Amino acid sequence: MFDESRLNRTAISVIIVLGAAIHGTLANSPVPPFVAKGTIIIEDFQPGQSAPYYTIEADLSFYSSNKWWQVDIRPKNPSKDELALQSCMRISDGIRTFSLFADDTREGLTPTDVCPISHPLPGNWMSLYTWLSLCPDAELPINASGEIRRFVNIPFCVPKLFSHPDAAGNLSVRYLQPQKAFLEELSIDNSGISIGLGVDQKPEFVSFHHPFDKGFTEFTFELVESTNLNGLKFPLKTTIKRFMPNWHPEAKDSLFASSVSHLNVHEIYLTGGAQQERASGPQRVVAIDSRPGDLPNGRTVDYIVTNDLYSPLSDPKIQSLAKILRLSERPSDNGLVRGIFVAILVALSSIAFYVFFVRKS
Repeated sequence: MFDESRLNRTAISVIIVLGAAIHGTLANSPVPPFVAKGTIIIEDFQPGQSAPYYTIEADLSFYSSNKWWQVDIRPKNPSKDELALQSCMRISDGIRTFSLFADDTREGLTPTDVCPISHPLPGNWMSLYTWLSLCPDAELPINASGEIRRFVNIPFCVPKLFSHPDAAGNLSVRYLQPQKAFLEELSIDNSGISIGLGVDQKPEFVSFHHPFDKGFTEFTFELVESTNLNGLKFPLKTTIKRFMPNWHPEAKDSLFASSVSHLNVHEIYLTGGAQQERASGPQRVVAIDSRPGDLPNGRTVDYIVTNDLYSPLSDPKIQSLAKILRLSERPSDNGLVRGIFVAILVALSSIAFYVFFVRKS
């Protein structure tokens, strides 16, 4: 069972690194660069059950510096081929995510998911919850109507689904005083629609049965404890819950907490070089880039990235690759190619018949 007593305030190490770099940053930003480390535990439940049927616990590291951030999640004691590291980082025009697995001896480059969103992939719960808990001035995915894009349970990039109007819900949000940089409370409503993926990753939306078709609270975030560091308040403990309709006949019209997460910070310190302190990933990876818009049939722009340095979407190479993909899937171009191919086949067949009859004669 989860024992919060071992994570009390006395167990937290707060280290303040003083220096010109930090003081200079404080003058420009309410939250200076910092590093936080701790643990996160997620427990999943079945309706009517008090004991979780699935539990996962991981160590976390969060690095933050002037709108840039990185989340590293390391599950405890992974078995062979289980997740050993999940890393998500803010890059220009989106995020990048990669996963490494325990005792993985496969050859080849590690793929990274590059997605045009401002937060960890919503199905990567541990990374997302860490980001919600510790990211200052978190860029919540709020649309022009003031609704939030719901955190659907999909651990890979599907831009058309994430931005679909039916994937949005009402929200209530409150920030930690006085700097108003960190979340204190967040509540997200489901508008009464279940979201999934169909053929070719096409979004599918199905209305819940009554009474849940009218909407319900799907997601809650609560800051449980904070600390004062160099005159600023930082989060220490958070609790996140996800709710689902309970269809059991004896639990009519009720919700149950399908997932409960507790995040605890053990160590937090200010630093002049959060980006330099972060753990580096593989030197060379294959970027699976979904940032270019209007790519056909869920296609992505794929290329090699070295030393975790990602180019912005405006990079000419990325734009050229995206243009090639769009042109290759244009109906008019496909028709032209098919027409030329048929014409060549007809011409070759005609030549073959001609040669055959000439030889016969």
